[in-house]
Amino acid sequence: MLSTITDGDATVERICLDAVDSIDDAQAAAVAVVRDGVPATICSTDDVVLAVDGAQYETGEGPCLEAFATQSLVVANGPSPADRWPASVQFMVAWKVT
Repeated sequence: MLSTITDGDATVERICLDAVDSIDDAQAAAVAVVRDGVPATICSTDDVVLAVDGAQYETGEGPCLEAFATQSLVVANGPSPADRWPASVQFMVAWKVT
């Protein structure tokens, strides 16, 4: 299932689908952007990923928001994600996101 919240470019949708197909153990993917200072997910291959992104935007914390803020790669499955983003991780645990 491919879910978009804008009339996103077909290239972005293809990137999401190709990421899941190409990355070992990837189950889903999303592309998020910042427009006028507001983060938004423009493409997602799974409703859970879309919900996780929404939780990050709602709580103001999470790997996507950290990547936007630092303009660098953020590894979300590192040693202590619960310490880094407790509110977002609480949501992910409830949804059984690994």
